[in-house]
Amino acid sequence: MAEEYPVDHILRGERELKHFTGDEMEPEATLIEEADPAFDAGPPVAVQLLDTAKAAVLDRHRVYGPPQEHFARTVGMVNSLFASVLKRPLTTSDWARIMLLDKLARDLGPRPHPDNAVDLAGYAACLAECNASAPPADGTT
Repeated sequence: MAEEYPVDHILRGERELKHFTGDEMEPEATLIEEADPAFDAGPPVAVQLLDTAKAAVLDRHRVYGPPQEHFARTVGMVNSLFASVLKRPLTTSDWARIMLLDKLARDLGPRPHPDNAVDLAGYAACLAECNASAPPADGTT
């Protein structure tokens, strides 16, 4: 059985769309706060962020499966809806890039959230997984 990890805020909208049975883990506080340099209390903020993103990515694998599977469903729907305007169907890697852009757009918006950086790291990890499982661009196997 996979090790349990706390629920984070990456893909929160996805989680909120699920039908809850009441058994879901409660979100824990995961905001990255700058360590007070006067006390040298712990690892650098970047390491804390990556640790938080790692826990979130592992949790998402446990809850939703690999991003390639979820993103494949999503791009299938988007490709169907926008078939008449797309030059080619979107790939799972394309969707990971879109999610990175969406998170950057949120971060540039009027109310940026401290978890945006964690989410960006998580989506970058999703992109790496999608790229690793994608067929070679030249069509060879």
